[in-house]
Amino acid sequence: EMTRSMATWAGGRVHTPHRNVCDTMHCASFAPGRTGALATCQSRQRHATSRVVCLAGKKKSGKNQSSANSGGGFGAARAPTTEKKTCPCGSRKLFSQCCQPFHQGKVLPPTAEALMRSRYSAYATKNVQYIVDTTHTGLNELYLKDDGVSLRKDAAATAEKINWERLVVQETEDVSDTEAFVTFQVYFKVKKQQGSRAQGFHVQTFVEKSKFLREDGKWLYVDGEQDWEPVGG
Repeated sequence: EMTRSMATWAGGRVHTPHRNVCDTMHCASFAPGRTGALATCQSRQRHATSRVVCLAGKKKSGKNQSSANSGGGFGAARAPTTEKKTCPCGSRKLFSQCCQPFHQGKVLPPTAEALMRSRYSAYATKNVQYIVDTTHTGLNELYLKDDGVSLRKDAAATAEKINWERLVVQETEDVSDTEAFVTFQVYFKVKKQQGSRAQGFHVQTFVEKSKFLREDGKWLYVDGEQDWEPVGG
């Protein structure tokens, strides 16, 4: 319908726009008896058909090129997936076989140390929701302040501003089946502060002794005491 409208508006002075296949009878009606016009139209038809074939060839070629690049041959290498990366917690296991299942809610951390490691990995991967979900809502002071609003903001700001370098678990103390303490040391740098006098230029560290409680089979972080130590980068 668009083709016919445009032809009517042009008053027969302009050819109907061609698509993949030309209507030769319609074209001939524009210039009855003029074989040149029809010949031109047929020529355009052949050109349009060739162009379609050409474009199809390019699409096919592009698809093959993409397939080649996605493999192990020539072309740009595919970026490694998160599942193939080593877990940030320092276990030397793959992330998909260590802390990621905890983050995804597939299983619960079986020990207080496992929860502590998974929380460190959550900070490293900016998984703020996991940090909030594994904090004791009845005993953590920051959570109690405003039902977790300040906790979420603090966790998000920490995850955004810090480059976590390394985690070292120093000691685990199991007081009972439902209470435990984990002492660990973390090394980190502050992002976007790269001057020789800026914090981001140096590796910083602190030692924390965290308290964990187990409720309904789920370990939760309560609070911790930190001891900061300056470390030269």
